[in-house]
Amino acid sequence: MSHVDDEIASQPVCWAQAVELAARSADALPARGERVAVLGYGTSARSRADEAVPLPFADERSAVQTRFATSVLVLLRAHLGEDLSTATADAAEALHGPLPLDPGAIEQVTFLGRGWTIGLAYEAALAVAVAMVRGLDPDRLRLAVLS
Repeated sequence: MSHVDDEIASQPVCWAQAVELAARSADALPARGERVAVLGYGTSARSRADEAVPLPFADERSAVQTRFATSVLVLLRAHLGEDLSTATADAAEALHGPLPLDPGAIEQVTFLGRGWTIGLAYEAALAVAVAMVRGLDPDRLRLAVLS
């Protein structure tokens, strides 16, 4: 498996670790309604943070960059009391089950974003672009991000 495949396959494990970390890091995590900025490693703003909760288990090599972002969301949701055991189990099951469609039959993928969600649309588009490089025929796949 490539490092992209490894990172995708490891997300449920990362989420379980994030839930455990949330319990151990309660004092460093924000209270409900408190404003917070989430930063990845290597950012110069980390030195200005009041608290840091490292997630080394969610570090990534691939361009897809989903493991860190999803682990941070799980960490914060678990800290706020949400039970994520079903979501983690569902993700693990989905990774091992059959795909709901044939990726080779996809002709167009469109991601919509407006305001703060435009970044999500671009991130999703990047994930599809990586998939194209990994074997989908780029002549058959049109990619559009609408903002």
